Amino acid sequence: MSSAPASAIAAHVEAAKRLLRELDEHAQSAIDSLRRQATEDFASVVAERDALLTELDRVVGELAASRSSGAGGRQSAAAFDEIGQAALAALETHKMLVEQTRVERDRIAAALDRADKPDAVATRYSLLSGPRGGSLSIAG
Repeated sequence: MSSAPASAIAAHVEAAKRLLRELDEHAQSAIDSLRRQATEDFASVVAERDALLTELDRVVGELAASRSSGAGGRQSAAAFDEIGQAALAALETHKMLVEQTRVERDRIAAALDRADKPDAVATRYSLLSGPRGGSLSIAG
């Protein structure tokens, strides 16, 4: 086992942990944006999360390639445990983001549904007020 592959694994592990922490933070920011109904902020955070996930995919691929070369041994096992803990935290926050997104989606769907239905008070008022003449009078 050479030190180059082991150091490559260590670098990839640190990069993966950093990206997972950032994903966790971005998920919380997205949740906050949803709660504030700041749609532009939400869209921006989701785009940033997408970029982080792409980078994490690349790092995990490189980590898998380094690991398959037999480098790391016990040190990499401990490092993978650390990655696992960071991934669990990021996944938990992601689940909260998914749930908050569903809540917001349902709220918007309900508002759209209500907007398509006639307002009962306005309908009743218009029926009670009866038909009016075809002209508008300022004097009453």
